[in-house]
Amino acid sequence: MVPAQTPAIFDDNAGLLRPGAAERADMPVTLIRGAQSLEVTRQINHALAQRLPDAHEVTIGGAGHMSPVTHASETAEAIRSLVEKAEERVNLRGCH
Repeated sequence: MVPAQTPAIFDDNAGLLRPGAAERADMPVTLIRGAQSLEVTRQINHALAQRLPDAHEVTIGGAGHMSPVTHASETAEAIRSLVEKAEERVNLRGCH
């Protein structure tokens, strides 16, 4: 399964990294990483946060790459906050 992801991860076959693509995202985004993750993870999240108009970075203390498994409640709280923010936005726009 991992090799099958190569076009999406390494080749950007969806064009998500092309100039202007991320900047058009019209939704809140939460970028989660563990504090013990590799430094490149922090750099990637920061670069994405700079391009996404409504991005929020969350760092889970003591966690590594697998924070959803090792720090499930903290990860769930970050996701819960994202869902609440999205719901608020929908309510403000009058969408149901």
